[in-house]
Amino acid sequence: MQSECKIVPCAGKLGWKLEQTLSGQHSRTVFSVDWSPGGAIASGSGDNSICVFREAPLGDEGAAAAPAAAADSDTGAAGANAVAAGGGAAAPAEAGSAEASSIGTSAAQQQEKRHYELLARCSDAHAADVNCVRWHPAEHSLLASAGDDNEVKLWQLDA
Repeated sequence: MQSECKIVPCAGKLGWKLEQTLSGQHSRTVFSVDWSPGGAIASGSGDNSICVFREAPLGDEGAAAAPAAAADSDTGAAGANAVAAGGGAAAPAEAGSAEASSIGTSAAQQQEKRHYELLARCSDAHAADVNCVRWHPAEHSLLASAGDDNEVKLWQLDA
């Protein structure tokens, strides 16, 4: 059962609403999310994985059926390579998109909403929970992650 959230705007302030939920990629609690200056969204989870999403172009109805980026032959990753010593190989990005849902919107509003697709997924990014993911502020394709395995890893996302 999905919980309902009631948002009460402060006097003189603008209200806010749930835009979208990206789900279906992690099997345990998501501990960290970060939005890159280049527009990608990274998430780290208690399932030891890291996922990277990107906004699909508007009107790209085939994005959900097409695989994300071309697979990297060395790692099997859709553009994600570990650059940290001891980094696990990234798993191929799953074809398709993150399941997105919105509450209380009409079909016309849903069509105008953003659509995100899975760009890359590393199932064994860390040997234990991934507690934090952060994009480099200037290098938009460089991602750092920290986990309960006492390691900080750097990941280069190949566009």
